Parts: sequence; C-alpha cells; structure tokens
Amino acid sequence: MTYGLTATGFNRKPLSTIVDELEAGEKALISTTLNTQPTEPFGLLNGIFASKLSELWELAEAINAGRFPLSSEGFQLDGVTSITGTRRADATKGRVTLTLTATSACVVPKNSIVQVVGDASNRWKTLADVTFVGAGSQDVLADAEIAGVYVANTGTITVIVTAVAGWSAVTNAAPAVPGTEIDTDPQLRIRREQELAIAGSGTVNAIRADLLQVAGVTGATVFDNPTNAVDEDGLPPHSVEALVLGGTDADVAAALFETLGAGKGTVGGVTEIVTDSQGMAHYIAFSRPTSIDMLVEIDLIVDSQTYPANGDDLVADAVAAFILALPVGNDVFLAKLHKPVDTVAGIINILDIRIGSVAPAVAPVATDYLITARQLATMTASTNVSVVSTPGSA
Repeated sequence: MTYGLTATGFNRKPLSTIVDELEAGEKALISTTLNTQPTEPFGLLNGIFASKLSELWELAEAINAGRFPLSSEGFQLDGVTSITGTRRADATKGRVTLTLTATSACVVPKNSIVQVVGDASNRWKTLADVTFVGAGSQDVLADAEIAGVYVANTGTITVIVTAVAGWSAVTNAAPAVPGTEIDTDPQLRIRREQELAIAGSGTVNAIRADLLQVAGVTGATVFDNPTNAVDEDGLPPHSVEALVLGGTDADVAAALFETLGAGKGTVGGVTEIVTDSQGMAHYIAFSRPTSIDMLVEIDLIVDSQTYPANGDDLVADAVAAFILALPVGNDVFLAKLHKPVDTVAGIINILDIRIGSVAPAVAPVATDYLITARQLATMTASTNVSVVSTPGSA
C-alpha cells in the first residue's frame, strides 16, 4: 500500500505498519532470529520509536488537511480563508434599552453597570450619562459588558451594581437583543462561500451575499422568478423578493439596487427610493419577515437538592435564547428544545414540552411548530415560557 500523498488523497501510515517495518529492517540487517517481542529490549525500543514516527505522520496528515477550507480547523482555517479576504467574525455585544428611575437629582455616569437578577455574570453597561434634575425616569441604551449571547428578557435587568446616590431603580421594558459568539469553523466556512459569491452580480447567491454585508443584517433569503409568468409564490415575472432581517431600510434598499441586474423588478412590503449615479430615482422594494411570538410550556421533574432556586427562570431564559437564535424560516422542533432545557442542573425528567404562539393565538400543543419561509420565530417576553417543576426522585 502507498502511504503519504496519493492520487486519492493523503494516506497516513498506521502505527502497526511502522512497527512491522522496523522489525523487518532489524531482522534483515542484524539477525533473522532477533527477538522483537513487545516485552523484550528491541521490542520496547521499537514501540517508543514507532510512536514518535506515528506522531510525525499525524502531523503531516494535519498539515495536508489544513490546506483546504472543508478539512482545515482553527487557526489553519483562518489562514486558508484569509487568502480570499474572509475573516472570522468576532463575538458581538448585545444591546438593550434601560429605564432608569431616580428619587432625587443625580447623574448616572456612562459605563454604569447593572445586571440581570440572579445572574451576576449577565451585566450591562450604560452608553451615555443620564442627568436627573429631580425625581423621574429616563431611558438609556446599554451594551452587554461581555461579547456573546447574553439573554435578558423583559423586566429582568433590575440589579444596580454601580451605586449612585439618588438612582433607585432600573428595568428593561423590552428584551435585550443578544450579541453573537465568535464564528465557529462551520460558520466561517459558510461566510467564505457567501463572500466569494459577492463577486457575482444579479444571481440569487450574489444578491444574498451582498445583503448579508449590510450593517445590522443578520439574515437574508432571496426569492427569484426568472420566468415570463407569475410563479406559485405570487412573484411577478422577472422579479426578486428579498426577505431581510435587520439593517436600516435605506441601507438594505441601496445594497439590493447595487447588486440587481438591469431590468430586474423588486417586490415586497417595504419600498425605498434609491438615486443612481445619473440622479435618477428608482423604487426598490423588499420584505421583512413576519414575527411569530412563540409560547412554550414545559413540565419537569427535578431534584430539589440540585435544581437551582431560580431554575425555572434559567430554563425559560435558555429556551428563549434558543428561539431568538433561530434563522428566518426555521421551524421550532420539540426535540431540539430539549437541549436548552437540559443545560440547567438538577432536571430528572422532561415530562412534556408544548409549543404555541401569542400572535397569532395558537394554544400550546406537544407538536412541532411549523414556520413558513417568510416567518421568524421570536420571543418577546420571558413570561412566554411557562415552566412547571415538580420535585421527584430519579
């Protein structure tokens, strides 16, 4: 058998073959009766030497795999994707609007820290000074202290960490927008393919790739009708509908205009006017996904000794974070909700999970919730996840 680089790829020499070759060489050059059993001196030396040679073969295999986007990992993948200008996206910080309440005149300085009740690691920093001339309430934007997916459901940011005389309370009237984690290897591979598609113009892949480059855009789906008749989705002939999550209307429309081929029409529920280099106005339409406000009910058997006092809230937060991370058009599957629930300690058994929605009003049932291609499953309030935990024994 041929080892190393072959016509079909890299073939690593196994440890057993290395040992056999060492023994064969020794018997040919020293003595055919040489004792190379693993417990004898020559056998022990062969084992040590062969293991080191095997490590070199493993290194060669890893170096070869690191030359290709689909097989490289970690920093090797970073190097491969950088050849075409793609970089691993860093983790981003979440953002939330806080409502501060004061009982007297005071200044709550920028970078004041608050946290989610019961979670000292989930902290948020204000982005501006807030001046109170007397008792009252004011809103201010805040970012998560640490980049990553930190969930703060409605009314959970209530703990003041940076004490200021006169500042008495804080809360969030709406859920925080979670940040993102640093790109995983699979995400980086997808990012590379999307950015390479930008080199095209007017194709569905090129349109989507350009839209995903727009600041604030976190998802994009492109529907295309290249025919001479209205298609089954209702798209007019030779038209495109871009379904975009995030980004400003103006930025999305500008990116869509730049990548569309001449003569291609756009349809959708949002319309913006884009002016070209000749000063001519163009009406560019696109759509936003319809948000489906999910409702989840969970019944648990828990170990009262290890299940946290705020375990129900932790389960609700984990499920909400999972749903908020779902892309446009993704169904909410019962089986996949088990994973975020199981992240909380002390759960003996998940008796039942039921899924419904607040809007449209659909009563929770123990079946998957199907989402259409133009919908987005979301979670607007922590109370949308109801957890009933009953003490029991394994």
